[in-house]
Order: sequence, then C-alpha cells, then structure tokens
Amino acid sequence: MKGAKYMENKIVTLKETDGLDILEFDINDGTVLTININSNDQKDLRKLFYQVIKEAMKAEFQFELKVEDGYKKQLYIEVSTEYIKQLNAELSKIIEDIPEELKS
Repeated sequence: MKGAKYMENKIVTLKETDGLDILEFDINDGTVLTININSNDQKDLRKLFYQVIKEAMKAEFQFELKVEDGYKKQLYIEVSTEYIKQLNAELSKIIEDIPEELKS
C-alpha cells in the first residue's frame, strides 16, 4: 500500500471454538466476523469480503494473524499465515484501485 506512513493492523485470530478451527476477523470496533476453516460454506466468506471492501473505502489497513495461546494445529497455522499474506496482497491492490472520490 503505497505512500502510507501509518497503516492500521486489523487482527485476525486463529483459534479453536467448540471443536471448530476459526479465523476471527476484528474488522472494526464492534464488528467481528468469523470464518470456520473446516467448512465449505462460502456465505460467511462473502460477508467478510463485503465488510473488508467497505472498510477499505474508509482507510488503508492490513490484517495481522495472531494464533490463540494453546492452539497447536501446525498445518492450520501455516495455511492461515499464507492466507493472510495473500489476502493482504490482494487488499493492497484493491485499495490502490479505489477511485479517490469513492473513499470516505
């Protein structure tokens, strides 16, 4: 994200809840969206991307992955790390392409 002197980090937490592996996206104050990474259901993913685009219109940011203490599934940690890296790369491209008049 070019030219940003300070960019907010939005936290994504990888954790286990009720036996499910979850990525919890803290999008903004009061908006936390979760993705069950054990599920093929895309409904929550679409909701997440919609909210990410809305936030990208307001300010530049990137996601930072945090792994909850005690979470031990190394494969999911590695996959989630790469996922967040790729998501940040795509987010950077999207933010660069948003016309200034659409940003709030």
